[in-house]
Amino acid sequence: RPVDQRGGSSPQAHRHPGGVDETLLAGGEIELLDTLCQLLTQGDIKMGNTGGLILSLVFAGAGLFALVRGFIDFRTSRASRDWPSVEGQVVAATVETKVDRDENGTTTRYSPRVVYSYSISGQQFSSDQVVIGARQWHTSQARAAAKLAYQTGQRVTVYYNPNKPTQAVLEAGATRGAWGMLAIGLVFTIAGIVVAILIATS
Repeated sequence: RPVDQRGGSSPQAHRHPGGVDETLLAGGEIELLDTLCQLLTQGDIKMGNTGGLILSLVFAGAGLFALVRGFIDFRTSRASRDWPSVEGQVVAATVETKVDRDENGTTTRYSPRVVYSYSISGQQFSSDQVVIGARQWHTSQARAAAKLAYQTGQRVTVYYNPNKPTQAVLEAGATRGAWGMLAIGLVFTIAGIVVAILIATS
């Protein structure tokens, strides 16, 4: 797990060549999309490029997987409106830092992280899920800090899944995480299919 850090410079947020805002992306999806963008922008699409065709199909498959995951997250977030609630407490509220390294150098990304504890029938639980869906990573530390809506020690209402008490959220019914995953899935699927068609017809 990445190490929590505070302070430091605040790199400017930017967009991928395909126009996808990085704040919609989570984890390894950013690196995968970068690779596909390089195929599109560096002229790596060539006749008989079997590797490129396979890679494009992998992207399309990853996109379909993200679409399914986003749909499941959307349904779960809607269902969370009816989950029971208990009082909990924020035990940590930080901006988490992750440094990605590749042949072009390093990229630092930031994500707000809130850890809270709650008790159900005398049993203690903890979670860092504010809403259902993937966490958002930003290239701007200031933007990530602005998204940190909770403070350490703050009393909060925790909504938990009665069939799975370890699954909980602070914002029941919020679907922004699910919409982000659906957007990622749509971009990956379309981009993978387009590249596969270009390779196959070149």
